[in-house]
Amino acid sequence: VAVMAMFEGKKNGKGFLIDFMYSDLKSEDAVAGAITLTSRTKTTVVSGAYLHELYNHEQTVLDAFVGIRYWNIDSHLSLIGPGVGHTESWVDPLIGIKGRTVLGDTDFYVSGGATMGGFGMNSELFYDLNANLGYQWSDSIGTTIGYRLYDLDYDNDGFVYDVRQEGWILGLTWSF
Repeated sequence: VAVMAMFEGKKNGKGFLIDFMYSDLKSEDAVAGAITLTSRTKTTVVSGAYLHELYNHEQTVLDAFVGIRYWNIDSHLSLIGPGVGHTESWVDPLIGIKGRTVLGDTDFYVSGGATMGGFGMNSELFYDLNANLGYQWSDSIGTTIGYRLYDLDYDNDGFVYDVRQEGWILGLTWSF
């Protein structure tokens, strides 16, 4: 299961962005006969950033942003019995770019963005990419289908979290 939400507020080319991601992944693998290794990882990611509009012309907008990303990783492994778990939390700096453009004289649009961060502060490096195709139903309501990928390389006192998560996304946009 994965859930994502993004909030943005902007006026006169300046604003803020809040991005939330949560995933709950579980896998079970047979190790030896009837013995099963169970792995469960819950990942919570919250990003906050300052937006600055770089370009806005003829229904095309390009924004740059700078901010922070909070990570919380809760992992649990069990072979037989209660198993072992570990929770790790940290904050990283981030920079990114995002944009949106209308496709010709239609109500269809493409949007996407790229974020990277960590830079050795806590995570060695992470990046986050997304690309979407949308349809604007009215001035305030739109829907999108897209793809999102993030890759993270984190290592702290023996806890290693080198993970890549990706998948399809469905979105609803509401402007007011």
